Amino acid sequence: MKRTPRLYLSPACFSENGVALGKPERHYLSRVLRKSSGAEFCAMDGLGRAWLCRLTEKGVSPRVGDYPAVAPLPRQLHFGIALCKPNRFEDAVEKLAELGVASVTPIVTERVDNASPSPNKLRRLHEIAQSASALSFRSVPLEVRDSTSLGDFVEGSCNILFAHPGGKEAGSLFAEGATEQTILIGPEGGFSDSEISYLLSRGEALCLGPLNLRVATAATTAAALALNWSK
Repeated sequence: MKRTPRLYLSPACFSENGVALGKPERHYLSRVLRKSSGAEFCAMDGLGRAWLCRLTEKGVSPRVGDYPAVAPLPRQLHFGIALCKPNRFEDAVEKLAELGVASVTPIVTERVDNASPSPNKLRRLHEIAQSASALSFRSVPLEVRDSTSLGDFVEGSCNILFAHPGGKEAGSLFAEGATEQTILIGPEGGFSDSEISYLLSRGEALCLGPLNLRVATAATTAAALALNWSK
């Protein structure tokens, strides 16, 4: 089953008999992966449905059965990550998708020099999230949301933790954590003093160790700790 190609398709592509592939998906299976007619693949609608289907040269690819994709994890993690160099942000998205994080939002903070992602860059982040989610057998992919300010993100979030030196140990924060958690990762220079004061009034500081971590490392570490302690 691990070698079965996995694709996310629009729910509109699903019918009672199977799935209708568009030109990009058919090209990917037949030309890129060199799958011939009759080969099996997994079609997922991104909402929890995962079907094992058989590739056809034309028309609907019939459903063979269900595919054992992994349902959303019991603890839903929502990350707000300060904008950084594009390749590092992409690394963070990829790793968080593989770990089962629910959503990632690019955040603009006082010490951020990078501009908000353009539509093309945001599209690339979506593609990376879907590819990594499919690789991890996720039935529902990581959601990459539009960038926003720190304040707007916090006001729309709950159970907020933010990575900061001197914060509480992960075990004390995650052991009895809620099923839905918001985690903020600041820029590599850290949050400003005013941002720290603001965040302390809305949530708690989380210690990820004594070393200064790059954004992708900090996000991956926080996600792994939160999911490990949620068991």
